[in-house]
Amino acid sequence: MKEAIFGILQKAKTAAHRVRCLCVLLIKKYNKRVRRYQNWQQKPQHYAHAEYAEDVECKNCGRVYRGAYCPECGQAADTPRITFRSMILRTLDVWGFGNRSMPRTLVHLLLRPGYMITDYIEGRRQPYFPPIKMLFVLGAVYLLLMAAINVGSKLMHSEKSVGDLVLDYVGLTTAEEATQNLVDTLQTADASMPVEVNEEGDTIVDLLGQILRDDTITSTDDNTGKAKKVHIDKESGVVKAIRGMGKSELAAAFESLMSKTLVMRLFVLSLLYAVLTKAFFRCSPRCQNYNFTEMFFAQILIFNQVLLVAIILACFGVKGDLSSFTIIPWWLHVLLLTIVYKQMFGVSTRSSIIRTVALTIVVDLVIVLILISVIVLTVLSVIQVS
Repeated sequence: MKEAIFGILQKAKTAAHRVRCLCVLLIKKYNKRVRRYQNWQQKPQHYAHAEYAEDVECKNCGRVYRGAYCPECGQAADTPRITFRSMILRTLDVWGFGNRSMPRTLVHLLLRPGYMITDYIEGRRQPYFPPIKMLFVLGAVYLLLMAAINVGSKLMHSEKSVGDLVLDYVGLTTAEEATQNLVDTLQTADASMPVEVNEEGDTIVDLLGQILRDDTITSTDDNTGKAKKVHIDKESGVVKAIRGMGKSELAAAFESLMSKTLVMRLFVLSLLYAVLTKAFFRCSPRCQNYNFTEMFFAQILIFNQVLLVAIILACFGVKGDLSSFTIIPWWLHVLLLTIVYKQMFGVSTRSSIIRTVALTIVVDLVIVLILISVIVLTVLSVIQVS
């Protein structure tokens, strides 16, 4: 009996030792892959220098040299005949799929954003796509994706055709359709209230404007012919329907305005972030001597990363907020900035988190103050004109 128990204990001890050795081996492999990934993050480019045995005469300027490109005019040594394949490759090169590849740049912005931005600022720019051009491309892709998602969601819950939904999305609705929609909304909200519309639709327009402005409307007494004010019940289904429709239309108009100014907003935010980032990270181990223009281009690359993340989230059903200045959720924006600044400035994780949160809060406060100032100036200008 004792021998049997001893044998079971020995087998259990052997199995535990094997499991322990396997775990140690897996941890070593994991650490090795992590170190390899970290080394790749810091130095991803490996160039093999080619040896050229023969001199080449440039077909453009006539200079004799050795190498892949002419040092005088920059033309390639290999200039084959024009074919459809070569033209397609050149076209792809213009749109970011050649030597300065946009897919490679986007991958680096996801996996090593801070190191990639440091490479670009310090002069290692040949492998990467130009940041401002990439901002326009990603902005257009994001807006087209948002439009497709909006039209698709409406198509699933509507009997209209795709063409009608596209016209509705861009705001191309005739006056007759707008008047009829308002009449239908009023009659649906309160069937006991008859709605009469003249040929021009003035009654509906006046009624809608007055209800949105005030709780009273002006009507004419049929007996005396004098104007009188009629109190509007705030809890009435008609008032709720009209005011609700007004708010939704206002929100849609605001979202359309923000989408049209997406790239301009990102430019303004890049300028603001460039100033404050330079102030918050001025004592960091790296990037102390970067000037304002270099910090501005760094922020442009960061917003390219934000647009890329927003596009990925939209593909998985997470719709971005065009009316928000960060586009993506605030906490995710702070997380991305923390990773970028940690890699870019060489600070600790704790320091990067504290400085990034403080920086983002200050940026939000500055934006709020700017918006309040614009609203106050607008109100004052309206008062002076009136």
